[in-house]
Amino acid sequence: MLIERVAHEPQSMRRWEDYVAGHPDTTVYHGLAWRAIFEKGFGYPSWHLLAREPGEGPVRGALPLYLVRTPVSRRLVAAPFRDRGGVLWDSPEAFAALVAHALEIGRSARAGSLRLKSLVPYPEREALALGLVESRHWVHSVAKLAGMTPETLWRGIGDKNRNMVRQARRRGLRCEPLAPSAANLDAWHRLHVATQKRLGVPPFPARFFEAMAGGLTASGGFVLLGVHDGAALRAATVLLVHRDTAIYAYSASDAGGQEARANDLMLYEAMRWLIGRGIGVFDMGSDSPRQESLLFFKRKWLARQSPIPHYTHGDAAPVDSSDAKYAFARACFRLLPAPLLSGLGGALARYFG
Repeated sequence: MLIERVAHEPQSMRRWEDYVAGHPDTTVYHGLAWRAIFEKGFGYPSWHLLAREPGEGPVRGALPLYLVRTPVSRRLVAAPFRDRGGVLWDSPEAFAALVAHALEIGRSARAGSLRLKSLVPYPEREALALGLVESRHWVHSVAKLAGMTPETLWRGIGDKNRNMVRQARRRGLRCEPLAPSAANLDAWHRLHVATQKRLGVPPFPARFFEAMAGGLTASGGFVLLGVHDGAALRAATVLLVHRDTAIYAYSASDAGGQEARANDLMLYEAMRWLIGRGIGVFDMGSDSPRQESLLFFKRKWLARQSPIPHYTHGDAAPVDSSDAKYAFARACFRLLPAPLLSGLGGALARYFG
């Protein structure tokens, strides 16, 4: 197998996009748009690798890699922050060639570890031979919408959830898609900062969401859904749409929105909106098993849950912000004023990719 690093030129980029577009396990994070999104958002250098048969042979595999640097370590990740975006392959040989090359890049970049994230298992023999360690720490939540109508969804969510939606509507809340304008993105980011402050976690910088909206909106991959209380935006979420799947990627709300059940209304309306567009899989992402209340919330909204495989070479410990060792840091972040946290967040969040 030959390994090609995808250059910033049309022919090389087209080979990448053509291959990932045709692969059954491609995710939204395999698109080349994320190269610019992660670069603009966090300054991550990247390598996009294609495995090809010799000569002008066909592409047999792909792997996007990003270098995450902290004050004390370096790691190669596919993909930062998210639960997927690792190796795509047509053959075990292509898989092995890509991972072997990734390890070479790691040595050259002085990275202490390689972290590959996936929703599907990697070839066991090849993964073991390359020294990859599999873990199943993260719990993945998915609600199947295929075959549903708005009426069957309403019946299926149960009495308690229906009451939450009714309560939000009685309070005058309304949910609708928002244009990714500068004003809407700014309002969304204020909600994001408020939510991360409550959780005690550094918020992502506004430029990350601006780059995401700019890179994905034209393809329909970025949808901003908001809940308004009069003129005030009380809750919002980003949906990342790819093929038959929509990822409930980033959800945020203020204290008033939480009290008025804006999150429940937003989740219901997101599912109803997706059913109307023929999207069959509502992916609520993956969470730490320590986040029991969040996992319960997703189950009551029809999610089925299962652990997913991640693979590491080198330091195998997952970056899990809910771990008790981060308790002091979370307490400190909660105490910071929102403007200060927003400014610091962009500098600190990149270390957790």
